[in-house]
Amino acid sequence: MSKMPKLRKVSPFSFFSFFYFVAGIALVAALFQSSSVPVHIGLLGVLSLVVSYGLTRMKRWALFLTVLTALLGVSFGSVTVYAIHRVFGLGLSEIPLLLIMILYLALSVISLSYVIAKRDRFG
Repeated sequence: MSKMPKLRKVSPFSFFSFFYFVAGIALVAALFQSSSVPVHIGLLGVLSLVVSYGLTRMKRWALFLTVLTALLGVSFGSVTVYAIHRVFGLGLSEIPLLLIMILYLALSVISLSYVIAKRDRFG
């Protein structure tokens, strides 16, 4: 009989690391898909990828970079949600983007709160 491998418990830090990795990839991809050059989206994407690495390794600098990236993400998400709702209206093509941005905004706020609350765990 073969032994089943043990599954590790997923920590909130690894969840937020995955969130920032996916967000970073999506933001960098959006940078290359755009006809204009939205430098702020690329910067936020690269910062998200660096934060993902830092949270995975629990580096001390990741605490500060996560706070910075989350605050920038909250600003970016808020402005984007407002623009989608007010400028573009709510058509069938805007609703999925609006929901994704609300999720991004919520996860940014939650990650900011969690990282600040657990700041003593960074080494």
